[in-house]
Amino acid sequence: MFITVLVLLERYVVRKIMGYIERIQEALFVLGLAWCIGIATVSHHMGLFFETGAFFAGVILARHKIALFISEKLKPLRDFFLVLFFFSLGAKLDLLIMKDIFVPALL
Repeated sequence: MFITVLVLLERYVVRKIMGYIERIQEALFVLGLAWCIGIATVSHHMGLFFETGAFFAGVILARHKIALFISEKLKPLRDFFLVLFFFSLGAKLDLLIMKDIFVPALL
């Protein structure tokens, strides 16, 4: 049901908006981000994960002819969040546990 609503929204609402702002690249970029963040928020309020909603929004948006342009513009943003992900993962690493794991791992 959720995916069906997303397909219909993309076909009848998002495509029309993209048709109007197709020449303004920055607005197209912002619309793509707003679509993914908005659907992620809606899915979270429905009891799903943010990531699930963003994934569905991205898959639905990938059907549009402008998807390659948006993916090229999102590369710097993707790289930024990759750095944050690995930084937060490293910050959660407890080095005191490593002493208990190191010897059995060597054996």
